[in-house]
Amino acid sequence: MAVKEVRFQKARAYASYCYEVGSRVDLDNVKERLSLPRLSRVSKEDWAHSQALVMPSPPVTFSAPVSLWPLQGSSCDEVELSFYDIGVVVLSFVIPFQGSFSQWIELSQKLCNNAKIEQKSIAILETHLQSIKDAISDPIALSEGWAYNLFCVDELSSPCDINELEETYPDEFAKCLRGTFVDLSEEEVDDALLTRASYTEEDFVVIDHNAAFLVGGLQQEIRQVLEVAMVQVLNYQWLSQDLDRMIDLGVKYIKRPNSFFPLSPVRHEELRQIDPYCGLAADQMAKTERLLQLRGGRYLGRVYSRAYDKLGLDEISSEITEKINHMGDLYQHLHDNKALKSTEKLEWLIIVMIGLSAWLSFFHR
Repeated sequence: MAVKEVRFQKARAYASYCYEVGSRVDLDNVKERLSLPRLSRVSKEDWAHSQALVMPSPPVTFSAPVSLWPLQGSSCDEVELSFYDIGVVVLSFVIPFQGSFSQWIELSQKLCNNAKIEQKSIAILETHLQSIKDAISDPIALSEGWAYNLFCVDELSSPCDINELEETYPDEFAKCLRGTFVDLSEEEVDDALLTRASYTEEDFVVIDHNAAFLVGGLQQEIRQVLEVAMVQVLNYQWLSQDLDRMIDLGVKYIKRPNSFFPLSPVRHEELRQIDPYCGLAADQMAKTERLLQLRGGRYLGRVYSRAYDKLGLDEISSEITEKINHMGDLYQHLHDNKALKSTEKLEWLIIVMIGLSAWLSFFHR
């Protein structure tokens, strides 16, 4: 099916990359050391005040210039850097856009799984992290980030108004969200467009697994909501992998053969390594869950709830809770084993002392 020629007069694409940089970021230190313009994500609509975003520890967002944009056929001279205190940074390339739906789809296709853009994002982030390295606790080497694209539309030209856009161009929307020119099945189109929300008849947001389409409305607030969901997914994934590492370590200790002698197969320092981890993991999970609070109107709450479901945050959260409980069981088993060995050691010590006492009393008669 040929792509219909609706034109976007004023629009932007945000190619976002989410990275874990450490266990914690001192945001006050970042504000002092990073000499870049600060940004505030607040829309100017009259009804924006009724949709309040409350963040116990709000991210710090900066704007930085881009000296070399690796994607031909589009322009980009700005990136946004958002620092979260739980150890995550989101870098977003800001790409102004004006053109047809077919050009939108072409841009989306270029942004999807683009190694050059990801390498560029890492290079930019590493440059800025050097100046704030003292603000990052337990730094982590930058590896593959989680990419998420946001397409924001402010103005359309005829022949289509904003409130007619979804009904007229479902296939094109799906292709843009999935980053492909391939004609998708009806089932795939329905899945791509399934998660949506709107506040008025003149705005809506469609949320997919790796991209979202925002038309009109509170774009900056919705961007913040979706970015928080991205940060939560990345932090949960990192926490899940770290729990796997600690669980494997605990299983390794459990599999050590027990000695005939009353000696525990687990040393004190090894047990102390595992001891605080369940509490630390639960605390990190709680901080991640508390990143965002919504007050006032329910629109942004609906957007967040639907993004939460679409990105599978509930399943990841349940999986982490199970791993924390499993980690606690492993620790308890190791602790009980060590306590048992300590009891056996004490019993053997008493037996030896009784035997020694009897032997000495025999020679002193």
